[in-house]
Formats: sequence, structure tokens, C-alpha cells
Amino acid sequence: MTKAEIEAAAAIAEQKIACQEATHRQTVDSFASDLALYAEHASAVVELYGKCEINDFYVTADRNECNPVERKTHRSTKSLTLWSSYRQVGDGTGNRGELVGRKLVLDELGEFVQLSRTGTWSKWQGEANEWSTTEQMMSPAEVAAAYLSYCEAILKALAAAFTDAGAEEES
Repeated sequence: MTKAEIEAAAAIAEQKIACQEATHRQTVDSFASDLALYAEHASAVVELYGKCEINDFYVTADRNECNPVERKTHRSTKSLTLWSSYRQVGDGTGNRGELVGRKLVLDELGEFVQLSRTGTWSKWQGEANEWSTTEQMMSPAEVAAAYLSYCEAILKALAAAFTDAGAEEES
């Protein structure tokens, strides 16, 4: 290859990268715009939508039958779960493990909240199940950037909630 051919190939590669970046930005912006529209009407939908859950945001929790239950709830709100990776990871014995994951919810105030959970679980008598949850308020743009790969599932969850809420309101 000649120097001119190499420079031409580099210019084409730069154009492709710029085009991909622009497409990515446009996709993120479009997703953020859709999320903002849903957030504007969240309070009515969260109130009407029958599948909403109450999320207690636990700072600590102990659910062992041998120990008293201690819960420190710093915020409790009705919300719609849009995406979750909450799971239990066993240690190989099947008797202990970790509680890990993230959850994205849209609360009744129209705010997107990302919950991150860490903790431990045990099946042994006398050992506590403990976890803490941190919450991060997110703008529609932040949600779009962080959850772009789950865009379709999140928009489907929102569309289903709004459709169901509309049907409940009519009946």
C-alpha cells in the first residue's frame, strides 16, 4: 500500500467512526426523550397500574427466624420496576451466598431510581441475611446512557404499564 492509500483508508475509518458515534448519540438522545415523556405522566400510571410494587429501600435487614427483624427504611415509595438483575449467588455449598444486583425503577414522583444491592444470605440457623441498598436518582439522559442495551425491554415495560393503566382507568 502506498502512503496515499493508507491515508485514504484512515480517512474512511475516521468517517465511519464519526458516523457510528453520531448514530449512537442519536439513539441515546431518542431513548432519553422517550423516557422523559413517560416520566412526565408517571404518577398517574404508577397509581393505577396494578402490578406496581412497594419498594422499601433497606439500609440493613435481618430476616432470620431466630433473630429479631431489623429494618431501617430510609424511603418507601410505590414504583414500577423497569429492569432488574437482583439475584442470589451461592457459595458452592448451597447454604450461604451473596445478594447482588441492580434494579431500575420509575417511582410515583416520575423519578428514575437505580438501586444497587449488596449483602449475604444463609440457610444456617442463627445466621442473618443482611443487605444494604444504595439508591441513585437518574435523569432520563443518564438512564438512556447507562441502560441503552436494555432500551427495548424498558420501553416495552413502560408501554405495557401505560396501556394497562389506561385500560384500568376506562373500566
